[in-house]
Amino acid sequence: MDDSRENDAAESVAGFYRIEDACVMDTSENRPVYMLLTPSGAYVRLSPSAYELLRLLNTGISSTRLAAELSKQSGREITAETIEAAAHRISDEIRRIDSNFRPAVLGFWIRKKILPARVVERIAGYLTFAYHRPFVLCLLSWVGLAAWLMSRQHHAIDMASGSFWVGYILFVGSIVAHEFGHSTACVAFGAKPGDIGAALYLIYPVLYSNVTDAWRLKRWQRVVVDLGGLYFQAVTGAAYVTAYAFTAWEPLIVAAFFIVTGSVFSLNPIFKFDGYWIVSDALGVTNLSRQVRHVIDHFKSKLRGQRGRELPWSAGILSVLTVYSVLSIGVWTLFLAAIIPWLVPRLFQAYVDVLLFLRDLLVAPGSLTLHRFGLALASALSGFIAFRILWRTARYRVWPALIWSKGKVWGMLEHFR
Repeated sequence: MDDSRENDAAESVAGFYRIEDACVMDTSENRPVYMLLTPSGAYVRLSPSAYELLRLLNTGISSTRLAAELSKQSGREITAETIEAAAHRISDEIRRIDSNFRPAVLGFWIRKKILPARVVERIAGYLTFAYHRPFVLCLLSWVGLAAWLMSRQHHAIDMASGSFWVGYILFVGSIVAHEFGHSTACVAFGAKPGDIGAALYLIYPVLYSNVTDAWRLKRWQRVVVDLGGLYFQAVTGAAYVTAYAFTAWEPLIVAAFFIVTGSVFSLNPIFKFDGYWIVSDALGVTNLSRQVRHVIDHFKSKLRGQRGRELPWSAGILSVLTVYSVLSIGVWTLFLAAIIPWLVPRLFQAYVDVLLFLRDLLVAPGSLTLHRFGLALASALSGFIAFRILWRTARYRVWPALIWSKGKVWGMLEHFR
């Protein structure tokens, strides 16, 4: 094969990915981790060897020359065919990830964009003052004062009154502030925020902000991005409590109560809310939930007296991950134990309702009413939701924890979203 053909092959393998734009991630691993952005918006992490191979191919060096240099450095024969096969294997995996990429996580579905990235970035740019140290100290002091005022609130709240729904609307407004807290932190540290939208997470309606570009930031900057939502929402809550102190308008204190309970729930590290990302970034561990499987595999190998794959973390980080793995398995077990008895009957009932509706539609269509159609449609929707939760939970949470998996591309290439 002549050099020109080899250079064409190298360009087709590596040039598509702009490897020169890859950056080193700040993690706790004992080896460099490179991050590569694909055209569809998927982020892929590369091991040093995979990154170096793609980088060298992007320089235009022929596989024959590269094989000769690597053979000289390693002291063993490496052929051009081996180089090309490795490059194509990495490239094919990246292309597969890129083509299959869907910007969603477990249980996070029916996404609808509300504000595009350009609008979010413009608004967030006006709010970055909130991350300047003097303002942070002032605003957090205000939050502390509001918390003290709220703790002295002894007036019983009548949740059955109209205050509940007005307070809930105010709470939704604080969630919008929450998402801008994440986006504004991104802008403050030089990352680009994405769009803000609405979705369903498992069975919960949520708002989301796309801050994927925060992977380019330092670990503790990412932690600030993770905390930014709670920070902005707490300031909004402080404004509600302060206004209530002057007006005694009950929906304000109802909204503040929702903010407190919502923030506590958001801090849990198991479901993919703020607490999960705070722990992940503070530890410097990407794909935190997926590491449970690797930790289990590691200890399985130890118990069997086998030499398993070395995990890329210090003993301290591994200890924390072990505790997290036990906690994660326990919480998901309790969650499944609680939700499966609730979901399965609904899935079965939805199946029966839809079958009966279809039977009547074919046999006696004149007997059907709009009310009956609405019930069948609601049953079908609830059944679909139940099936989706059960299937995706089993697929991504149960089976990976139970099945021995060596991770086909671990150490060479790993995808995270």
